[in-house]
Amino acid sequence: MRFKGCVPKYFLKKLERMKRRKGFTLTELMMVIFIIGILTAAVFPLIRGRIDAAKWSEARATAGTIKTAVRTIVTIMDPNYTDYGVIENSLGNGLLALLLGFTDTSLDGSYFNQADYRISNVNGVDGTCVVMVRSTHPEGPSGVGILAADGSWSVKTGVVAAATRAADPNSSANGSRGSVWWWWP
Repeated sequence: MRFKGCVPKYFLKKLERMKRRKGFTLTELMMVIFIIGILTAAVFPLIRGRIDAAKWSEARATAGTIKTAVRTIVTIMDPNYTDYGVIENSLGNGLLALLLGFTDTSLDGSYFNQADYRISNVNGVDGTCVVMVRSTHPEGPSGVGILAADGSWSVKTGVVAAATRAADPNSSANGSRGSVWWWWP
């Protein structure tokens, strides 16, 4: 070495040892794996939330289309007509879907189908309504999505989903979601 006289021997020995050492120690590798595990545990719930939000965006877009169709029907009906009970129903009813201008499969998506949507609280003056969504698809998100009359969107999960199974007489013992709509808030 060229700097033998200027550098203390301690540093020279350490430098020689570092040159001979090739690879990582077991402790260093374990620390890297530990840090990656912590980062994964912190990020996974965030990613899962984004996946459910993407699934619900499909329902929100379709609910907006349904809401526009209801508003259109209300504006072309007789102004004295007040019984909107025929519209306040599940879109699984083929006649309601036809009345609103939809075909049998025009509202079907990747995680929601036509029967997953329910219309309620139709206002005969301005045509506003509430559209509620519940996925029956095995890979669909859990809970209930609600597009309110004012256009706000909310998703209720957990307690609502459990109450759904408890109140639904057609749900099976294995916890399937059943098909009765009378439990909607």
